[in-house]
Amino acid sequence: MFNNNTRDIKQEYLLKLGGFMEILSADIKDIQDSIGPGEKRLLDAGAALESNSNSLDAITAVESALLVLEKQSIVPRGSHVKPEVRPFSELRDIYAASTGKQLEESVFSTNYSTLVPELVAGGFVENEEMEYIGSQIMPTRRVDTMTAQVEFYAHSPLTANWTAEGQRGSQKAIELTPARRLGVSIRDYEITLGFSREALKYSVWPVLDLHTMEAQRAMRRFREEWIWEQFTSNGRTIFDPTSADTAFHTTGVDGTYTGNNTMSVYDFLDLVASVFLRNFKPTDIMMHPLHYLVFVKTAMRGGLFLPEANKAGIASSFSSNEGAQGSFISSQLGGLIPNVWTTPFVPFDVRHMLANMYVIDRNNVGVVLEREGERRVEWEDIGRDMSYIRFKNAMGVSIFNEGEAISIAENINVATGYNMDISFVYNLGN
Repeated sequence: MFNNNTRDIKQEYLLKLGGFMEILSADIKDIQDSIGPGEKRLLDAGAALESNSNSLDAITAVESALLVLEKQSIVPRGSHVKPEVRPFSELRDIYAASTGKQLEESVFSTNYSTLVPELVAGGFVENEEMEYIGSQIMPTRRVDTMTAQVEFYAHSPLTANWTAEGQRGSQKAIELTPARRLGVSIRDYEITLGFSREALKYSVWPVLDLHTMEAQRAMRRFREEWIWEQFTSNGRTIFDPTSADTAFHTTGVDGTYTGNNTMSVYDFLDLVASVFLRNFKPTDIMMHPLHYLVFVKTAMRGGLFLPEANKAGIASSFSSNEGAQGSFISSQLGGLIPNVWTTPFVPFDVRHMLANMYVIDRNNVGVVLEREGERRVEWEDIGRDMSYIRFKNAMGVSIFNEGEAISIAENINVATGYNMDISFVYNLGN
């Protein structure tokens, strides 16, 4: 097991491979007499890898040659048949006796074995995980069945009234009336890991830990992806420039006043207002990180509100007063919505550079229903020498109010947008 704090993976791999090659290529008669096609194949593959250490094909060739040699050097216990190739441990002892040099044990294995498992044992570079915003916003409730009814109630308002001195006011009570029900299907989802006994024996436990950790992440990621699918399929679409209905088109233009399917400031405000108009309070705006970067860069340049030809009027004040730029951005973008979130789970078409944007009332979006929570089950198949680990859960997503607390701008062009209504008049005369 190597220390990945002092050597990187490439250096460690080449060092271990060099241990094999140094012995196999040593000018010692007893060693050279033992060299066959398998050993020569490893030497050729190793030389190719040393000349191009970034070649995946060269690494594959080395690992393939080592795997063949490993199999050919194994003799079944109790058998008197000689192995197809001379065990590497014997060549190592001949090398040490002839040269007086003893290679470090960490440089090579006692016998031929692939180098990858030894490298994996040193540690892992973990994948970066973004925040699961949808799972944070959507509350979770437990149910006992695979189908659930989410019931909504209407209630009468309470009223206050004047009372005479010394008199007790009339008692009030809220009357609850069932309004409607939503049917939600609770569906199972899972991920199963399988390990052969041989893999666990010749590998290391951190590999098992890595698979377990990534499986749990996959379960959380699946949950988050499903939540966003429900946001998209149940929310109210306000803008979609790709729609055949021009009523859904945006009014953003490029620097030449030509429509480019971006969002103007009016579109943005209309998206926010649409939640208000449906009697909900917009609390959060959601967009993809790459879309957000374009959005902010556009605002920093003034482009979201001023055409390219008219930005000269503010350019000088921005360059001379850094505070003015921050003030401009704050006054134009800040304060419209309390929370702005970025998450890669928002749909983003990289190929066509189209993105979605959501405005929601987080208190009325919906709920995630689950039956028992995440369960881990382990079992063995003795006949196949396999061990299994299964992570399983069951959930359903209920979107409230027929999606009216979710406003969506779909397929927005990820490009700079401008406001075609604002212009400056420059007096070039005296």
